[in-house]
Amino acid sequence: MAPDTFARERLGWWSPVVTEKLDYALDKNAWDRCASDDEKPEGKTAYGVKFAADGSAVCLCGAVIPKDGPARVSLIEMQPTGRGFGWLADWLNARYDRASCVVIDGRNGVDVLVDRIKGIWRARNSVIRPSAKDVIASVSALTDAVNEGQLTWYRPQQALRESAVTSIKRPIGGGYGFGGDNSLPVEACALALWGAKTSRRDPTRKMRIG
Repeated sequence: MAPDTFARERLGWWSPVVTEKLDYALDKNAWDRCASDDEKPEGKTAYGVKFAADGSAVCLCGAVIPKDGPARVSLIEMQPTGRGFGWLADWLNARYDRASCVVIDGRNGVDVLVDRIKGIWRARNSVIRPSAKDVIASVSALTDAVNEGQLTWYRPQQALRESAVTSIKRPIGGGYGFGGDNSLPVEACALALWGAKTSRRDPTRKMRIG
């Protein structure tokens, strides 16, 4: 053993270098290939709302599934919960007739938001509080869409990109969700995409007569 190594161990300040390999949830290159400069398409729409586990922030995202072409996810707004929930409730209530559903996940704040929108969002299953199984399914749906090139995101939304490419796998209920220090936007996008894919309601669909 080298003298300097022995001295460090004797003095109690030997600290070996620990290399931690993060288990990223999404492939960075695959995500970047989904970037688009095109405007948001028209189609079946849903919103996703994710509250931070510590109650510090809330994020609102949207997803659109057009009749033809890949789905689009967008970061709409992220705010500290200290701002209150009035802005979010008002925003969602104004769009009830345009979206199939809103998927709301988290702890602190969820009950308050649901209470503020349930009078407007009256259709059955238009307000969804996902189970752990649903969250796992939402992550799987977004991951598959990214890997298969069936998803786009608006290139100028670099805050969304940063969230997506730095998110790590967070074990939940036998599967995993998105985790990390900046996961709220990609989590909310996954909820919105899952909602758009699974909801049977589509207010924008034209009714057929006869």
